[in-house]
Amino acid sequence: MALAEAFTILFLCTLMSFSQSAIVTNQTIVEISGFSDVIESANPRRSLNNGSRIIGGTKADILNFPYQLSLRYNGSHYGGASIISSTFALTTAYCVERGTDQLSVRAGSNLLNGGIAYVRSARRILVHPRWNTTSNIFDYDVALIEVSKPFCWKSNVRPVRLPPYGYIVPSDDLATLSGWGQTESGQGSSELLYTRVPVLSNEECTRLWPARNNITDRMICAGRGIPAACYGDGGGSLVVNGVLVGISSFIIRNGCSGGYPEGYTRVAEQDILAWILASIGSL
Repeated sequence: MALAEAFTILFLCTLMSFSQSAIVTNQTIVEISGFSDVIESANPRRSLNNGSRIIGGTKADILNFPYQLSLRYNGSHYGGASIISSTFALTTAYCVERGTDQLSVRAGSNLLNGGIAYVRSARRILVHPRWNTTSNIFDYDVALIEVSKPFCWKSNVRPVRLPPYGYIVPSDDLATLSGWGQTESGQGSSELLYTRVPVLSNEECTRLWPARNNITDRMICAGRGIPAACYGDGGGSLVVNGVLVGISSFIIRNGCSGGYPEGYTRVAEQDILAWILASIGSL
């Protein structure tokens, strides 16, 4: 049975719901030339949903996730991305379908709307040429964001390592995902959260996935329920031993904690990694 006939697959990039108490409006522009850094108030009025978790997650220190970016449209969190060079961030194709207008990434803070952060607008978006939104198979879901001003390396702003071609994560090894996505409360988190999930072989994922013929070599599966990625985590990182192995992409409609594996773009796959490296030049 075709995927669309039986199940609805949802991408994990979305505008998140946050309480007004979590929104910080006090901002100081420290560089203005079309691609400003923004240092935001280090004292947000109040943290949202203190104690809430990214479907089983734990509060993260940005020093342990210096590659983590909040991807934003018109200043609102929409998904995640990862720094891979001084001028490029990696995310999913779905997360950037709105184009470069009002698109930015925010680095350097575990707080979604506070702390010392560095904002970069998008100069250009590159989407894998084989990405096809009309297909029922969400394959080649990968994109690059070229930022308008290079990132400056600091302890809280650093690139994540890309894997070698064909790198395979052994089944049941734990991978780390991070983001500001939806928690058990139904709202996004005001603080960066992380969790660890087991990686599945594609054979096991195909066996567990409802639409069994839709898991391709460009995908990697992880998780079996709680803990889990959720809405607003899309485009974010799945990391093993400091290496970016996956990009958060999709779930089953009743997912986030529905018991099905989550789908990630497999960064080490030949067609994916070759396109990334060709697009950005050598790191």
